[in-house]
Amino acid sequence: MKKIRIIIIYCIITFISFLNVGKSNDFRVNYKNGTEIICQPQDQTLLVRTSYDIFKVPFSQIDSMEFNADHNDIAMKLKNGDKFSVKIITYSFKADTANGEINILTENLKSIDRVSIGASVPVANTSPAKSIKFCGFVWMPWRRAFEIKNSRLMTLPSSRKGFLYGHTGHGRDATLVTNVGNKKWKNYCVQFNFGMLPVDPSYNPLALPSDFKRVGLLFHIVDMKESWNEKGFSGYRLILEPNGDWVLYCYNNQYCQIPMGWGNEIADKSRIVTTGSGLKLNFDKGNKVKIEIVGDKIKVIINDQKCIDVIDPEMNQEFGGVKTDHGGVGIQWVWETTGWISHFTYKPL
Repeated sequence: MKKIRIIIIYCIITFISFLNVGKSNDFRVNYKNGTEIICQPQDQTLLVRTSYDIFKVPFSQIDSMEFNADHNDIAMKLKNGDKFSVKIITYSFKADTANGEINILTENLKSIDRVSIGASVPVANTSPAKSIKFCGFVWMPWRRAFEIKNSRLMTLPSSRKGFLYGHTGHGRDATLVTNVGNKKWKNYCVQFNFGMLPVDPSYNPLALPSDFKRVGLLFHIVDMKESWNEKGFSGYRLILEPNGDWVLYCYNNQYCQIPMGWGNEIADKSRIVTTGSGLKLNFDKGNKVKIEIVGDKIKVIINDQKCIDVIDPEMNQEFGGVKTDHGGVGIQWVWETTGWISHFTYKPL
């Protein structure tokens, strides 16, 4: 009886495939965070498991798929109306869009539906982030959700609504920035406290270790976009590791030159300004940072410990039409780590 059922399913799939040769294969892909794209899968088939066996189902036969939380018992409907309960085995597939090729992770999906020829939804169908006023400054809360609680502006264990978050989306890292590109922010001193916390287990899609921590302090941000697929980040990024190591980078027009996801990272200029070790970071009470820039001299003090005191002669040099001699500040909690900022002050020098 099992063999007969397998033969029947196989015959249905084969017959529908024959009927649909040369027909449109456009799909509306709906992500869990509300983003939608129209695409045409490059891969010919999806690998699925039924209660009878494992099958390769051509996209040309699929009418719709509804994904649940654990991707078990997915409701698959074929174009002839037949319905199956399946478990998807295919981890990802490549697809073409109006803006180029993308890689789609099935674990991020809510549903897939066939659409009529000519339907279009932009790949970067992301609504703009709503600014947050905190400590007297306007901040852009990018990629992740944020809230003000107990006099702290802190990350939440979720992506920002309307943003295609993820390694195969338009970016990871909970990011706060203010005064990006402000030419008046040239010589200044900023001070604030920040928390450096591990990933929340309720929001850990790529299974980071429970003790993973990393923070990026940003300053002289001449330009920056929420999507890492848009040109391009120009400014300084100080990466702090939990063991006390640190690296100061400087970028001119850095971004990923693909429509979606991490890859093909390029920049007109990318360099390491200086490195060091031995910082004593406090993961319970938080850390106090002071960033001071006068001319091409950069000084950073963390927890009353001198971290950076360096002259960067390339600050006033132009690369890709950009000088990193001015701009706002920000902070990034790397990947899915969490944290907060408080007591932010700014003083022009």
